[in-house]
Amino acid sequence: MTLLRSYRPEVRLQQMLARPGGLSIEQALANAQQGVETLRSQCTAAVDATIAKICALTTEGAEKNAKTIYALADEVFALAGTFDMTDVSKAAYSLCALLASEEGAKKGAAIRVHVEALKALRNPLVAADANARTKVLEGLVNVSKRYGKFEDKPLAR
Repeated sequence: MTLLRSYRPEVRLQQMLARPGGLSIEQALANAQQGVETLRSQCTAAVDATIAKICALTTEGAEKNAKTIYALADEVFALAGTFDMTDVSKAAYSLCALLASEEGAKKGAAIRVHVEALKALRNPLVAADANARTKVLEGLVNVSKRYGKFEDKPLAR
C-alpha cells in the first residue's frame, strides 16, 4: 500500500500576513481614502475639462462625434462617481445610455440636453439645490428612456 502525502508549498504572502505588526484593515482603508482625497482637486478639474471637451464636440456636430462623446462621458461617469459627485456621475451614465442606442446617437438635441445638464450640475448654485438636481436628473431619465438603452434604475433620488 502506498502512503499518500500532500505537500503544501510555503507561500510568502501567507508568511508575511502571519507576522505581527502592520496595519489594521481600518487603518489601511483610512490611508487609501486619504490617498484618494489628495487627488480630488485634480480629478474635479479633469471632470470639468472633460465636460468642456464634450461641449466642444457637440458644437461641431453631436451626431458625428457620438463615439468620442460616449468615451468622454464614460470618463466623467467613473471620475465623478469616485469623488462623490453622484449627480454628475448619474447624468454621465444617462448620456452613455443615450449614446449606446443607434437612435439616441442620432439625436443631437438629446445629446446637447445631457451636456447642458452636466454643465448645470457642476454649477455651484445648482449643486447646492437638491430639488434642482432632482429635476435635472428626472428630465434626463425621460430623454434616455425615450431614445436610449436605459435600464429602469432611477437616477433621481
